[in-house]
Amino acid sequence: MKHLAIVLIVLLLATTGAKATSSLFCKAQEENVGINLTIGSVVGEPVVEAELYVGDKISSTMMPKNNIAVAQSFFDGDKRVLDISDSNFERIIARLRLFIAIDEEKQISAGTLQIDGEGVFAVSCSGP
Repeated sequence: MKHLAIVLIVLLLATTGAKATSSLFCKAQEENVGINLTIGSVVGEPVVEAELYVGDKISSTMMPKNNIAVAQSFFDGDKRVLDISDSNFERIIARLRLFIAIDEEKQISAGTLQIDGEGVFAVSCSGP
């Protein structure tokens, strides 16, 4: 009987809903600069992962790089604010400010990406 209970518990844990995520990629029009975001599906749509591209240099919140962190992420339906810091949260190295327009069939996002030491770039985004 114990084995049946253990099997049932394992099956219940294995069938719990997966955490859905979506992606948003923002790229500067004329530069090799962009940011790729993985966004969670819980209230507020938090940014759970980020990759920042500047030329051939890639910074990421994920392993193996793990050299940046999400310092602040805010979404209110028609605006998204994101600040990226170094992995020790000592300084902000990138700021993303987006305006979002949504209709029944598609969503368009555009705004600015400011990267410390690199400049400010107009970006357009694809994704949800």
